Amino acid sequence: MEKFAIVMDTASNIDIELAEKYGITLIPYQVQLDDQHYRDQIDISSREFYQLIGQHDTVLSGIPSPKTVDSTIRELVDKGYKQILILTGSIRLTGMYNLCQVICADFIDEGIQIEVIDSGQIGIVIGLMGIYASLLREKDIPFVDVVNRLRANIDDSGRVYLLTRTLEYVIKGGRLGKMKGAIGTLLNIQPTLTVEDGQLSVASKARGANKSRLALIQACREQLDTSRPYFFGAFAADNDSELNLLLKDMSDIVDKAELVITRELTTVLGVHGGPKCLGVGFFYVDDLNL
Repeated sequence: MEKFAIVMDTASNIDIELAEKYGITLIPYQVQLDDQHYRDQIDISSREFYQLIGQHDTVLSGIPSPKTVDSTIRELVDKGYKQILILTGSIRLTGMYNLCQVICADFIDEGIQIEVIDSGQIGIVIGLMGIYASLLREKDIPFVDVVNRLRANIDDSGRVYLLTRTLEYVIKGGRLGKMKGAIGTLLNIQPTLTVEDGQLSVASKARGANKSRLALIQACREQLDTSRPYFFGAFAADNDSELNLLLKDMSDIVDKAELVITRELTTVLGVHGGPKCLGVGFFYVDDLNL
């Protein structure tokens, strides 16, 4: 059976290594430090980015250029792919979905079957969705069935939790009101953010590193149904020590997961989360039959 292509971007927290492992085509977002522009994971590594971020006043991110998206799809078509699955972040958090819809129209006119799916999420939970799609592909599940499974499960598929160690970058990115952010900074409040209805929301608030990490864990435990099979992911931004503590404190959840990935947060996500942030995500895989 002819295999289909899977396309994702770095807002899914997928890096080059994972993309190659699971046969995923990765499109890099753009990040900016003052007047320097980089392609996420290509021109600058995540660890290098977090070590530089504090030295710059301007820290921005941008979706891939239309030319980059078009050339990526064209290359897949030239390789013989007739079916392409594209997973993007929530339409309410990024413009990638709309860009792909516009670019893909020309290829659909050429007879290429392309499905662009708005995950309704951001970050590592999208990465887990992509791995799920890749494993279904390896089982020779038809393209249309994989697409239908993903679409059917989006509303109850998983969740991501991001604990920010500083509100500075969330405020700069317009994700929190400046007044709320200023109050949170003064009180040393470190919020755990999640995604609901395609938008960022606050899942918990706590003061200090230890209490906020425990609040993150509690927020995830309250939402995750461990009686269902799931993939689990954990990430951090140049913060290995706390990531290890997080994994230790959640060892029971890690042990029950069908698949576990740990990753450095990609730079496009770190633009908003800031250095030292960390978090977890999960995605249910009820029908994968591992």
